[in-house]
Amino acid sequence: QRNPGAAPSAIIGVPSPDSTRNFYSPHPLPVGKSVTNLGLSFSLLPEPLVEQEVPAPAIDFQYKRGLTQALSIYATVSTNYFTNVLMPGIQYNGGDDALSYAVGNGMAFFAGYIDLGGEFDRNSAAAIADVPILRIGHDFQTVAVSLSLACTYVLYADTHIGSLEDKGIKNKIDDVWLTLAFEQPFYGQTRISTGISITYSRTPYQIWMLYNVFDQYLVIPEFFFSFQL
Repeated sequence: QRNPGAAPSAIIGVPSPDSTRNFYSPHPLPVGKSVTNLGLSFSLLPEPLVEQEVPAPAIDFQYKRGLTQALSIYATVSTNYFTNVLMPGIQYNGGDDALSYAVGNGMAFFAGYIDLGGEFDRNSAAAIADVPILRIGHDFQTVAVSLSLACTYVLYADTHIGSLEDKGIKNKIDDVWLTLAFEQPFYGQTRISTGISITYSRTPYQIWMLYNVFDQYLVIPEFFFSFQL
């Protein structure tokens, strides 16, 4: 996924001229400049809950805009109809043209619904969570590499399975995740983002509709790619 031509620049640390055009990179955006991405992600549901690892796809929309030289706002929307997540946030950006960092905080709003027709098959879930996040990144000549670490602190959660209701996971940290992203030119003026996220959680949002009876932490890998609009 890396451009082979980026190798010499990685050695000498040449900053990318397109470093302000990336979503995942913590490099500050110019005031009033925005970045919009549209793409797909695929989460692998773990074997303890399914007979074999099954990819769960979702459509992802991402937006970031520079407010000041140090502050930017961002928003992500992820949906596959049954599972929907909206997360707006704000982050402080620092560093130089090559090495940058960001400290941010977002609010995640989750909603899910599925109806399979049976008495206990009409299921729904909703949740609100606080999401602090740390980012560090390095811009090379043709590729920007970034690493993000975040956690989800659940403020509200409500799950319905038929007539049954469960509010058991609120007021606690539900998961921690790590994201490695690569952003580089793809064709002409188009830029592409690719990467992987690893989530460590007892109740990952991707499996809310499954009957999770395993009281253990699960690891959910997610692969993603998106194109800049």
